[in-house]
Amino acid sequence: MDARRRLLVAAGAVALLLVAGALVLDATAGGPGDGSPTGAGATGSAGTSSPGAAASPGASSPGSSSPGAPATPGATSAATVTPPDPSTPAAVSDPSAPLEVSGPAPVDTGLPDSTPRAALVSLPLPAAASATRALVAGYPTAVVAPLRDSIVASSSVEPAGDALRSGLTATVALDAEQIVESYRRSLAAQGFTSAAVDAPADGAAMVFTAGEDSVSLSVTPTGTPRMSYSLITVLHPSGG
Repeated sequence: MDARRRLLVAAGAVALLLVAGALVLDATAGGPGDGSPTGAGATGSAGTSSPGAAASPGASSPGSSSPGAPATPGATSAATVTPPDPSTPAAVSDPSAPLEVSGPAPVDTGLPDSTPRAALVSLPLPAAASATRALVAGYPTAVVAPLRDSIVASSSVEPAGDALRSGLTATVALDAEQIVESYRRSLAAQGFTSAAVDAPADGAAMVFTAGEDSVSLSVTPTGTPRMSYSLITVLHPSGG
């Protein structure tokens, strides 16, 4: 009996020791300050984050862009620039096309046209004749008519080979310069150019030419308000 009693007492002591050890371990695991059985990483009150909590990747606050986020392809600012389309080649001039070059602008040289002129007289030529104080028949008035208000002193025509030679002497109440300018203008309209030649004192002289045609003008004073002028004309039916 004594041996059995001793075994029971020893077993009870061991059981008490095990229970006491379990209580000590439980008290140690739930130490002061730990009011929650939850593990590490649980969040505290609202508005605070647990220590060590990492921000979600790619999260951003309103109005800010995520660092490292790739730009959306094709997104641009307000000014949009369209890149050239590689499928559409740039226009290239055709090397085989003829090169167009503008010629120089025409320049007025004051010289008569080199194209053939129309004849100022026609065949048949009039027979030789002369007249006093009148224009003879056949005189080329279309080319060298007397000036307005002139008084004709004499006139003549005669064939000279294949040309017509005519003469006129008259007076008019104009000065030498006015007489020369009047004939210069009318003959220039018919393709004649002019050149001054030696003239008498207080007078004037001019030669007009157009191809083989020619007109010689001489102006001399008369001692009166009227000036005397003479014309010698050679015209060709072929137009010179």
